[in-house]
Amino acid sequence: MHEIANRRQWDPTDQLAYGWSHGGYFLVDVIGNGQGVADQLEAKGFPVVRYSAQAVLPLGEKTRFQNPRARSGWALRDALMENLVALPPSQELFEELLALRYEIKSSGKIVLGPKDAVRDLISRSPDLADVAMMALGGEPETCTIGGYVGDLGF
Repeated sequence: MHEIANRRQWDPTDQLAYGWSHGGYFLVDVIGNGQGVADQLEAKGFPVVRYSAQAVLPLGEKTRFQNPRARSGWALRDALMENLVALPPSQELFEELLALRYEIKSSGKIVLGPKDAVRDLISRSPDLADVAMMALGGEPETCTIGGYVGDLGF
């Protein structure tokens, strides 16, 4: 990954693909700009799992969560409480995770508080917390975060 910063002539999807060249797939938040990134990665032949935090969960799916963001956040919470995961040492990530709030609706569904509330509290978007929740809230075999990313050059 450290070599990626030296490859600024590549577009971001080439940089990411170079960093993930040993199998696996990309988990991409497809809200906003992520849709285009996912499309470009797939066009280049890379496997992509599309993640939409606010997607409506299937009607037949018995779940106690309002949406994938709540399910992912709760999975991260459980993993941390059970000491099943270690996160990178990051003050920013720590602040973002501590700023998250949840609510249990009258229907029994768990809902994470809005990102705007986190932004108001910490004066920035909780992007690091979102990445941690996405990675650890997926299927068990896909739950990995690790390594130093640093400046990707874009």
